Amino acid sequence: MNEIVKPFETYQVHYGTTNPEGRDLTRIEFFYDDVKVGQILSGDAIGPGSYVSLKEGEIHLYSDSKRLAEALMILQGETNLAPYFVPDDREPEREQGREGGICHRRFDYLAGASQS
Repeated sequence: MNEIVKPFETYQVHYGTTNPEGRDLTRIEFFYDDVKVGQILSGDAIGPGSYVSLKEGEIHLYSDSKRLAEALMILQGETNLAPYFVPDDREPEREQGREGGICHRRFDYLAGASQS
């Protein structure tokens, strides 16, 4: 099954705490033509483990806080980026995929990938 790639034009960073536990939560949301195409969630409010999912057409990336600074550096220093989602080979209809992240949107790369 092909990767799903969601180009974005802008992103917004949100940082806060959740109640009643007071755990931190960082959210980076990606937008294309004012439509949210995905997000990265990080912080103590996120359950253990890093994974990727496709929820209602949005790519959701989950990461521990230690890796978030690297993601922000990439977003600030690079252009033509997009979140991507690779479905599980064994169960491609599952919401949770086998891989995901941020990639460069090269035209030759997108030729073989789905942008749905």
